[in-house]
Amino acid sequence: MIWFTSDLHLGHESLATQKRGYHSLAAMEHLIIQNVNVRVAPTDTLCILGDFSFRCTVEHARELREKIVCRKVHLIAGNHDKDWSRPEVAKTFSLDPPLMRMKTPEGTGPRALPLPAAQLGGHAPRCHHAPRAHPLRHGRAGTGLV
Repeated sequence: MIWFTSDLHLGHESLATQKRGYHSLAAMEHLIIQNVNVRVAPTDTLCILGDFSFRCTVEHARELREKIVCRKVHLIAGNHDKDWSRPEVAKTFSLDPPLMRMKTPEGTGPRALPLPAAQLGGHAPRCHHAPRAHPLRHGRAGTGLV
């Protein structure tokens, strides 16, 4: 199985305590990693589409990654991610370019499931703006008109 998630922001203390409502950063990190490990098997593939960590040392981020039991973890680095090309941490993730095409193993078909960060953190996602229709659907060519 192939799983996708993004924006875990492990290491982001104010996000953990003020916005996500945890009593500590360690509690948030523990719960997110625990929830990943419950859903994603060691033989699955986990793709993290940016912002695995935020404002923590690369060593701490590597320690957090090592707690994830899935062996195949791909990272498309986000703007908050560390420099994973450094020799001492280069093998932490399989680093992928910002845009890529992945092939599924022969005969398995496209079986991919989203793994929303909100689910992993045990909190409900919040919408901070009114939902908008896609500008190219239903005759809307970017004008907002029907």
